[in-house]
Amino acid sequence: MASRPSTTSLNKPTASFKSYVLSLPKPQLESLYSSPSARGASLPRGCFFALTVVMTLLNQFERTLVLRMSTLEPGRGVPRSQFDSWFKSGVRYWQWDKLRELHVIQVNHDYAKDTTGKAWFIRLRKAFHESLRRSLASEQKRPWELLPTELLKPCPVPPPTLQDLNMYTQGVWNGILHFLVGERTSSPPPDSVLKFISDTGLMVPQQGQELKKDPKMVISSKGYDFMLKDVSLQVWSFVIAYLGTLAEGLATEALLLLSELAHCKVGEGYPVALLTKLSQTLMPRFKDFGLIYFVKGSKLFYPTAIAIGLIEGSIKASTSKLSSETVRGAEESKAIEEALALPDPSLSPHIAIIVQTNFSVAAYTCSSLHIHMLNLFCDPESMQVLPNLVLCSLTRDSVKAAFAQGIKARQILRFLKMHAHPRVLEMDDIVPPNVEDQIWLWEKELSRVNATPCYKIQCSDRECLDEVERYAKKLNGHLFKSEKNLINYVEFKVAEAVNGYRLRYERSQALKSAQMQIDNES
Repeated sequence: MASRPSTTSLNKPTASFKSYVLSLPKPQLESLYSSPSARGASLPRGCFFALTVVMTLLNQFERTLVLRMSTLEPGRGVPRSQFDSWFKSGVRYWQWDKLRELHVIQVNHDYAKDTTGKAWFIRLRKAFHESLRRSLASEQKRPWELLPTELLKPCPVPPPTLQDLNMYTQGVWNGILHFLVGERTSSPPPDSVLKFISDTGLMVPQQGQELKKDPKMVISSKGYDFMLKDVSLQVWSFVIAYLGTLAEGLATEALLLLSELAHCKVGEGYPVALLTKLSQTLMPRFKDFGLIYFVKGSKLFYPTAIAIGLIEGSIKASTSKLSSETVRGAEESKAIEEALALPDPSLSPHIAIIVQTNFSVAAYTCSSLHIHMLNLFCDPESMQVLPNLVLCSLTRDSVKAAFAQGIKARQILRFLKMHAHPRVLEMDDIVPPNVEDQIWLWEKELSRVNATPCYKIQCSDRECLDEVERYAKKLNGHLFKSEKNLINYVEFKVAEAVNGYRLRYERSQALKSAQMQIDNES
C-alpha cells in the first residue's frame, strides 16, 4: 500500500489542499480521477475531483493548456512543435512540472528522427482526460440530485436558513477556540476534536504534570499561532489531521467527498441515502468540524459555507497577501452592523479593529473570545470593555510577552489587518507605519547580540576541561567550552577563582602522577 503524507504537525508543508494533493502518491491520484458514479448520480465522482484540480490548483497558464488539450480525443498526443505554437514565448519544461506531479499529463519521447530532431509528445492522462471531458460536457451542476418536495417526508423542524448555517459553523469553532484558551463552555468540543487538539500539539500538559495520567492541558505556542490563522486554515488543519488517521481507501473517499461538497450550494439539503457507505461513515467527523449540518427528524444533510469554500479558502488563505483583505469594504461593514444587532452578539464571528498611531487599539466586538485573543498581545491593564467596543493598547511588555508564548510579529500584524474595520480598509495603511515598524523592532530585540566580557582558560587535558567546567557552572560563570581546543570560556567576574582552581587541580594531578611513578619504581 502506498504511503500517504504525514499530517501530525500543523507546520508540515501540507498546510493547504494544494500542497496535500501534490504530496499524494500517483496511484492514489489515479484512483481519485477514475472514481465511479455514486448512487443516483449520472456523473462519475472523479469528474468533480478533476474539475476541482483544474479550477483551484492550476494557474491561468496551466488551466489554458489543460482545457485546450481536453478538446482532443483521449490518448491523442500533441507534438512539442505544435505545443510551443500555442503560446508566443513557447513552453518551458518547468512550466508543466506541476501537471506531471498532479498526474495530469504524460510526456512521451519518440526518438524517431524527423525534420525537427527528437519529437516530444504531450498527452493528458487517460483517467483525468475522460473525467474532465465528461464534467465539461455535463449539465449536472451538483454531485447529488435534489429530491422533489413531494417525495420528502414531512419534518416538524423547518430547514435551516443561511444565518442558521453560519451561526452553527461559528458556534462549533468558537467552542474549539474557547477550549484552547481555557474557557469551559456548556457544550465542550466532541472527543474526536479533543483528540486532534492533543495530537496536533495545540495543547500540551501543564508544566510539572507531564507524567500524570490525566494532566491539565494548556494552550501551546502552536495553539496561539492556530488562533490567529484564517478560519479556512483552521478548519483545514483539523481536516488534514483527520485524513492522517485514515487508511488510504478512506482518505481517498474523504478527498472525493470534499471535492463534491465544493460543488454544492449553501442552503440546499441533500439526501444522506445518496452518499456511498464510506462517505456516510465520514459524516459524523465532518459534522464535528462544522462542515455538515443535520436537522433532527430529517434525512437530509446541509453543507455549510465553510465546507463549500474549504478547498479554495485554504489555498487563498495560505498564499494570499495581507493587502488582499481590502476587498471586503461595504459588505463587511454591513455584516458587523447586523452582528451587533443579533439577539446574542457574543456569538458573532465579526470583529472590526482600528489601530491608532499612539498604539491604542479599538475593537468593535461583543465576543469574550475576541477579547481573549486581543489579550494575547495587548496590555490587559489598559483594557476597557464597553457594550460593543473594547479599548486597549499595544505596549512593549505586552507584545514581548506574546513573543515569549511563541507568537510572531507577522501573526500579530496579520490578525490586526485581517480584522481591520471596513473604513480602515479603504486607507493606504491599515496599521499605522510607526506601529508596524515598532512591532517588528520589538521582535528584532529577541535576536540582539550582547557582548559579555570573558576569560579564556586553557586546560591540559579532557579531565581538566570537564572539572573546570563543573566548577565554573557552580559559580554561575561558565559561558562556553571548546572540546577540540581544550578551552573553557568563563565570565570575567569569576575568572580569577576558576583559574586558581585550574592551577590547584593541575598541580594536584601532577603530584598524584609523580607519586604513582615513584611507587612503581620502588
